[in-house]
Order: sequence, then structure tokens, then C-alpha cells
Amino acid sequence: IYTVSFENGWCWRCEATQQTAITSINIADPRNIHLVDRLSFTEDGYGWRRSISVNQNRMYVAGRDYENEHSTIQVVDISNHRGRMTAGATVEVDGQIESRWQMNEYDGVLRVISQPGWGWSGAPIVETFTVVDSSTVTPLGRLEMVLPRPESLMSVRFDGDRAYAVTFEQTDPLFIIDLSNPATPVQRGELEIPGWLYHMEPRGDRLFAIGYDDTVADASLAVSLFDVSNMDAPIQLQRVNFGSDYGWMVED
Repeated sequence: IYTVSFENGWCWRCEATQQTAITSINIADPRNIHLVDRLSFTEDGYGWRRSISVNQNRMYVAGRDYENEHSTIQVVDISNHRGRMTAGATVEVDGQIESRWQMNEYDGVLRVISQPGWGWSGAPIVETFTVVDSSTVTPLGRLEMVLPRPESLMSVRFDGDRAYAVTFEQTDPLFIIDLSNPATPVQRGELEIPGWLYHMEPRGDRLFAIGYDDTVADASLAVSLFDVSNMDAPIQLQRVNFGSDYGWMVED
């Protein structure tokens, strides 16, 4: 089992420091649970949490930096079956990462969707990186998304060779990104819906999502079902409201 902890330090008349610690714990024998390894990373800047994406060989650790428009992803090699960890490459992306769903490794490529600044200040950016190994991660492709108006990135989900992104102002566009050629990401169809989506679950040609519907006063949360079989023309098939008054989903 791996745990990620984060702490901020601050002193008067000096710069903020932040430290992320990753710990591996052996739980194979419930009577002998013990720490195996620990890695710590200290950075300048200011943030308050870390998001992680994990596969069998690597852990990607990233987080928002309130002093800069970009984020840094720390790659950690966790392929050692005994739990020993090795610090790998440090990858800088153009925008901020606030959720683990914004980064994903697939078929030897790291894909990231982020947004510069605090949101609204710039369009979300899709970036891809070739992953040779945990220490060698190199830029591959880049796409600056085209939005109908300045909006904040609310939700991202990758599924095979495509990605879904949701931005928010008051009506919520759902965008589909074609990643079949990771060197040249392509923005495909989009669909505007009321409110916004907190979280998406792809299921082949269908997409389930939970979000907030600002058109229904007494049942603000909603589950939506989309047909995404045609990447150029996504369709909302159904939306069901539940809950009462204002609500939100505690996600990531």
C-alpha cells in the first residue's frame, strides 16, 4: 500500500516551502505490517494537496501551485515488487492539476489536460508525453482547446484513445478529444448542457456523469447518460435529478 502526505511550511520574510512524502507499507502479513520505503520531495511555491495517478509501474504525483500557472508532475517508479521506490523524471505541464483524473498513462504515453492560472485566464491544454521509462518522459504532442467563451475546467476523464473534458460558466460544454494519434491530439465534438459535471464514468459508447443541475431548484444533483459513439456529435440521452437544494459531490 502507498500513502501520499503533503505539508506546507511558511516563515516570515522567506519563501513558502512544501514537501510531499510518499510511503510504501507492506501489508502482506496482517501480524507484521511495516514500513518499507519513503521518498520526500521539497519544492518552492504554495499549494495544499496532491493528486496521484497510479499504474503497475509508476506513480504520478502532481498538484496546484498557487504561485505559478503551471504544475509539476513527479514520476515515481514503483515497479519493485518488494515496495522499494525510485524517484523518476519531473514533468512540467502548462496548466494546473487539481484532480487525479487530469493525468493518465496509456500505451506508453502520459496524457494530461490542465488549465493555466486560476481558471478562466486561459483555455485548457492537452499535452502528451512519451514514457520510455520512469526516468525518461519526453514531450510528444500539444493542443490548446478552443472554448466558446472563457471558462474553468471542471472535470476530465480519459478512456483508451479519447478524453472527455468539461468546462463551466453557466451552461456546461462537454468536449471530446481524439487521442488516437497522441502526437497530434484533436478536439472533436462538444455538447452544451445546463449546470456542470463533477465526475464522469466512460462505458464504451456510453458516458455516465454526476453533476449539478442549476435548472432544478429542489433537486440540484443529477446523473446524466450520454451517447458518445459519434465523437463529433455527443448526445445526452437522459438526466435524472435527486437530492434537495444546493448539493455537491466530494470527489478526489
